[in-house]
Amino acid sequence: MENHVHLLSVPEKETSLTRSIGETNLLYTQYINHKYNRSGRLRQNRFISSIVEEEPYLWAVIRYIEQKPVRTKVVKRVENYGWSSARVHILGRKGEFLLDESRLNEREVKSYREFLCEDDK
Repeated sequence: MENHVHLLSVPEKETSLTRSIGETNLLYTQYINHKYNRSGRLRQNRFISSIVEEEPYLWAVIRYIEQKPVRTKVVKRVENYGWSSARVHILGRKGEFLLDESRLNEREVKSYREFLCEDDK
């Protein structure tokens, strides 16, 4: 996915997500503009966010995000996408961008992999 990202996060405060995305966007824009001797915005629109309150919807969102690189043919298996938490949970390989290692045991890893490979009904 070259032109966007999907994040599932739990902000500490109501304004935390907006502030962190805004600051990240500002710093990245400044970096790119300086690097390529340009000016102006990089992104067309503000980020889109949705509140996930119900557990079934949460699991649907997790599956959607984890399956996206496979559906778009970036990789063949969810755990092969380097920017995905599936890599951590299924292979046990800690990524540079995740703060925690997987907390899944062997049985849970198998279940999580099966869950990710299911289609939403």
